Amino acid sequence: MEKRDEDLKMRLSLFAQRLAIQRKAMGLTQEQLSVSLGASQNVQSRYELGAAVPKIDYLLKLARVGFNVPQLLFADEREGLYALDNQEQIIMDLYRQADTETKLQAMTLLAGGSIKKTAH
Repeated sequence: MEKRDEDLKMRLSLFAQRLAIQRKAMGLTQEQLSVSLGASQNVQSRYELGAAVPKIDYLLKLARVGFNVPQLLFADEREGLYALDNQEQIIMDLYRQADTETKLQAMTLLAGGSIKKTAH
């Protein structure tokens, strides 16, 4: 059982580090991210310290706001998982900063004009 506990602690620590890195790369503070996810800043801090195991609904919310959840969870086990080259990273950074209409236009362009706007 001790080995399993050590493995969990290591995985939580890696997740915590990757979460903080992605959050900072997106230009967000812990407070801003916690507000956008509907979580308390205390909970967000605990995730980034590796002091709490993230719940599935938290992971789904991270994905919805642009986090690469598979990379958060598995990056060290599957090297290069969803790794972006420089051009792809620039596109992602610009996309994340864009307003909703610009994002839709970009997706439509990349999909060859096949994405239809849906009513909200």
